[in-house]
Amino acid sequence: MLFGLGVLVWLGTLLLTPVWPWPRSLRAGIGLGAAVIVVACGWALWHGTASLGLPGISGFGLDGAAQWLVLFGSLPVAFAGVPSSPGASPLAWSLGASSALLGALGVFGLDSGVGFLIAWEVMSLGGG
Repeated sequence: MLFGLGVLVWLGTLLLTPVWPWPRSLRAGIGLGAAVIVVACGWALWHGTASLGLPGISGFGLDGAAQWLVLFGSLPVAFAGVPSSPGASPLAWSLGASSALLGALGVFGLDSGVGFLIAWEVMSLGGG
């Protein structure tokens, strides 16, 4: 439940970036989504959950090793999401960060080879 909420926040940030008039709030959304995902992964690891998935998506699941990777990868993202000066273009930063994070989740959790390749390309779009 929490994991899906964090992913939904990241997806909302990605979709709202081109039209949202307050770019610093988008950055805060990315940080909030990361913080929620950190809590979800930590909770799943603490309770020994075998797989962490998304409701309604059967081809996605994070096993224990992927949960550790997402947990430690999302910690710095939560701190990077604190609204401050993201550089010259906060909208470009928000679009790149959210697409890279969603692509990384796809790389860790998708079961199919085609899905892996698409997620890898989405992740690479965020790198500039």
